Amino acid sequence: MKNIKDIIKHTKTLKVLYVEDEEFIRKTSLELFKNYFENISTANNGLEALEMYKDTSYDLIITDLLMPKMDGIELIEAIRTDNKTISIVVFSALNDPSYMSTCVNLNVDGYLLKPLIMENMVQVLQKLAYKLAYTSETNTPTFEENFFIDKLTNLQSHSSFLQVMQTTTDKEIPAMILINIDEFHIYNEIYGLSIGNEILSIFAQQLQEFNKDKEYTLFRMAGDEFTLFEKAFVIDPEKYTEDIESLLDFIADRPISIPTIKEKISLSLTLGIAFHQDNIYSRAGMALHEARKRGRVYLGFTADVDRRDELKRNLYWREEINKALVEKRVHTYYQPIVDKDTNIIKYEALMRMKGEGRGSVNGLISPKDFIDFSKISKQYIGLTKVVIEEAFETMIEHN
Repeated sequence: MKNIKDIIKHTKTLKVLYVEDEEFIRKTSLELFKNYFENISTANNGLEALEMYKDTSYDLIITDLLMPKMDGIELIEAIRTDNKTISIVVFSALNDPSYMSTCVNLNVDGYLLKPLIMENMVQVLQKLAYKLAYTSETNTPTFEENFFIDKLTNLQSHSSFLQVMQTTTDKEIPAMILINIDEFHIYNEIYGLSIGNEILSIFAQQLQEFNKDKEYTLFRMAGDEFTLFEKAFVIDPEKYTEDIESLLDFIADRPISIPTIKEKISLSLTLGIAFHQDNIYSRAGMALHEARKRGRVYLGFTADVDRRDELKRNLYWREEINKALVEKRVHTYYQPIVDKDTNIIKYEALMRMKGEGRGSVNGLISPKDFIDFSKISKQYIGLTKVVIEEAFETMIEHN
């Protein structure tokens, strides 16, 4: 089912609910989605989407993650409580292993990153088409091959990983070495997606070669993220440290040659390690994130790299900023700038958010508590717009 026309035969009949709180993104993405789906409804937030889901039968949910009133994770959890098999695709700007692993654990059918890359969209649609073909027509090996095997690398897919985790017994300890290629997007941007895919394919072959005398199961989890996985009854941390060091040396000694590119490509890796039955992918992702943050090549998951509290804070500020913008609680305050004779020569415009939440002092919240996150969540532009508008209104009012 490589032909896009064959894929659309299966997707065009789907009844789709698309959930996105940013109006501009919702409108522009909707135009793209209409090329593949003929029946699309939209919701502005997770709570509205859940109400629509309860009232209408949908075949596919496409949802953002960070939204007001109810975020995407809460929405997916609520839907999965009611329906274990409905197709769900996440469409988010969050390129964070912790969010991705949570979505994997909730059995989503795809994770699309903003801005949308067309090839990724087609891959997700292809997966949905195979799923539909499997459930509505016949249970064939072709479906198994394409659903549980990553077509680009021929490694097992994250869907296969979920199956493996479901068969873990109480006595077994899962061990995961999560591998991410540093700044891989640069290769796509410089050389194009086809060369990027070729690099990923060769890297997967190198992992298989490395694993010849070992007993790991190899998975391509998503994009440029791979994992070495096994189950053990006793964990020997030194063994995994040795394997990681050997892998790093193995890859360093084998720069990738592409016929159409003059220079050889030497990949740099960051790794996260975890040994847990619960949310191992999420924990390994947190370790990887922390390793990169600390400038380390690899790191194991421990209590000090647990980022769940940080992620909860991010969700809190996303909702709080949205509420403040809607309720017009973001305002500009002015600080005078004086010369040596204390004459006021100009004013500095400062952003403040009114509220009694976290970080509030005398009913005002300083931007130091939320401004950094607003840049990640794409809310910084909305906040800046308020400051500019109020500053101009003040200039007009005071000549």
